[in-house]
Amino acid sequence: MGARLAGHLTSTGNRQQVLRFPALLQELYTYEHPVSTLFLSYARADLDQVVALARDLEARGLRVWRDQDNLYSGQRWPKAIGEAIAGQEALLLMWSQRAAQSPWVEWEWTTALALHKPLLLCHLDATPFPPSLRAVHSIPGDEGETTLRRLLEALPTLPRPASLEHQQEVLATLPSTAPATPEALTQTLRSRFVQPGWQVGGNVYQATAMHITMAPAPGLPPPRGWLETWYAWAALLVALLTVLALALDVPGKVQELWYGPAAARLVLQPLAGVVWDEQRRGLAGVEVFVPELHLTAITDTRGAFSLQAPATHERAVRLIARKSGFAPRTIDATMGTTNLQLNMRAE
Repeated sequence: MGARLAGHLTSTGNRQQVLRFPALLQELYTYEHPVSTLFLSYARADLDQVVALARDLEARGLRVWRDQDNLYSGQRWPKAIGEAIAGQEALLLMWSQRAAQSPWVEWEWTTALALHKPLLLCHLDATPFPPSLRAVHSIPGDEGETTLRRLLEALPTLPRPASLEHQQEVLATLPSTAPATPEALTQTLRSRFVQPGWQVGGNVYQATAMHITMAPAPGLPPPRGWLETWYAWAALLVALLTVLALALDVPGKVQELWYGPAAARLVLQPLAGVVWDEQRRGLAGVEVFVPELHLTAITDTRGAFSLQAPATHERAVRLIARKSGFAPRTIDATMGTTNLQLNMRAE
């Protein structure tokens, strides 16, 4: 590639033509890669964009085969196109809505698959690729030097073409003396040479020795380092501990299912406090009772009382305190409370 660069500079005599590109493109320009020839498949309506890209590729030492440059008028025979595809090291497919509607474009990339030629995909608009190619990453074709840089980066990743024997077998099926409809030719090639059953291997999709190469996708994360691996194992450990905790809680869940939720089960709970007179002195001999639970207690010399009974969690009850010579006192209380304070007023 470096020799081709030197030859280009000598033949053009225009050093500024090369030096105007960024430093990164200058490095890419000197790449040594095994692919030096490309067959360009495109729709005629996209010619302006295709020609510009083809010229940029040729300026970097690649030989780009286009039908307009290499076929005589009226020579669009399937055999001639097939031999041209077989004679190049890879096929660059310029995809667009017009290309999707062109039966000849479909026939060209299908022929490349049948010949086991590497494919590079370049999209000019948002038209979806056919099912056979949708799993393959494509390069935007309208980004100028970015498109060119990414194409050059993809070239060293292309696999080797198939054997000459296989290519000759495919070419033997193509008519050479009379034009045929591209749809019929495409169907014939698919039925004989393009097999189902894609398998992914790195950036190459393979089907019985057939290769489609994916260009490196922009912004792909690097392979996992030890930190990401550690996080993944930590997440797995947390998931296992969660499952274990749920498993250990099964007996409690079964008990709750059998006996009902904890809030609905009866538990022995206290109810205690102090009864005061108006001078804040403990009032002895006060009858304290809870009617709905049939509980009764008498305060001691300090005015303290204590009750205990099975009840649901935090059950609300009505507590009544009465003593001769004092006005009865009624309050709302919660079972489990042990610091109730009741003040009674003398009559």
